[in-house]
Amino acid sequence: LVTDQATQEVLADAITKIEAFKNQLQQSTGKRTRVVFHLGQEHVKEDIVGADVVVMNPDVPRTSVVFTWAREHRIPIRIGDTTLFIEQCPAPIIGVTGTRGKTTTTSIIGSILRMVDRRSVVAGNLRVSPLSDLSRLQRGGEKKPFVALELSSWQVEGLQDIQKSPHI
Repeated sequence: LVTDQATQEVLADAITKIEAFKNQLQQSTGKRTRVVFHLGQEHVKEDIVGADVVVMNPDVPRTSVVFTWAREHRIPIRIGDTTLFIEQCPAPIIGVTGTRGKTTTTSIIGSILRMVDRRSVVAGNLRVSPLSDLSRLQRGGEKKPFVALELSSWQVEGLQDIQKSPHI
């Protein structure tokens, strides 16, 4: 279920990407997947309290009614793709945060890591989702490459919900 107060027209690009991912998922698993969109309206409490997990955009204020409903009903809250990634990633993670220079620092660290192991991942707040590399990193047996993640202050704040943080 995707719920957003923005309209379908405003979210057209995101909807196209979600539909493409759904189709890819169906093809790879053979299972029919359904995505329901509730757009352009106030959030509905039943949508939230019926969820297994609520994944919030990092820009949504923690004072939002969606956070309140999820907390009241003990629904796990995850802040964006980065929180989901850190929760599931078996590889060592280097997190980079701060006021200025995050992208440059993360890119430099990523370049160094890729010189040592070309499988290293550089992602996060750089507009590169780390989730695209998660299944590769979860494959067993092999030594895991390092992951360099740029993290905004909102993404760091979201880590308190999973009680986990980058290794470095």
